[in-house]
Amino acid sequence: MPNAKSSATQPQNEADRPKEIVNSAIDRTRWRTFVAGPRPTDSDPERLTNARTVNQPKPRKRANSDPPCYVTADQARAIINAARTTPHRLLLEALWQSAGRISEVLRLRPCDLDPHEGALRLHNEKQRSDLNRRKLVYVSPSLVSDLKRLAADNRIPASGYLFRGRQRAQPVSRQYAWELINRYALAAGVLVQTPTGRNRPAHARDFRHGSAVHQIRQGVPLTEIQQQLGHTSIGSTSIYTRLANPERRAMADRVRW
Repeated sequence: MPNAKSSATQPQNEADRPKEIVNSAIDRTRWRTFVAGPRPTDSDPERLTNARTVNQPKPRKRANSDPPCYVTADQARAIINAARTTPHRLLLEALWQSAGRISEVLRLRPCDLDPHEGALRLHNEKQRSDLNRRKLVYVSPSLVSDLKRLAADNRIPASGYLFRGRQRAQPVSRQYAWELINRYALAAGVLVQTPTGRNRPAHARDFRHGSAVHQIRQGVPLTEIQQQLGHTSIGSTSIYTRLANPERRAMADRVRW
């Protein structure tokens, strides 16, 4: 009766199994639950809601055919005037006049200020070549003077960051800067309409796009705006000409033929 003997020696339930085997099985179940989360069931609506939230599609990204959102000169000035501190005002002013990316402006140092040229030297992280990573961006001489005064008043060394965070060796984070712009845009009542028709507070990228459109409307050559933005291709810059078309139409209507 070998089969009867083997079946008699096998544990019939979990209590008869060796303790270490039971514990290892429980540990594996707990680990799977920790990594993957609990399985949603019909009797647990909260779990089902969480599962649907995780599986929701990501927000729609701007398609290449969609015109970029931007702030006008009046809207940018309203946001800048809403700033409560001098460093915040100068950060917004530098974003608007330089048309730089938020990461480029946040890393500005006193040694990047060129008072003779009335310009800022920004680090273009989009460029692969070291030669093209430093771009000279022309701004108003008053902005350069204000930034130099900010460095002097706060005793910022030449290699230190003008817009410092709590850890003075590092600039403020991009997230903090975006929240700052969002807060001042709400305070100024500036909302930007997205291609989907939704209104939202302005953010840093709207400053960059708005500055490019403003320069086009002021008659700045497209090649100069390309250098200001740090675009490799002129095609990336030409998209802003579509945004300036309504104002060009208004100018053409005033021409007497």
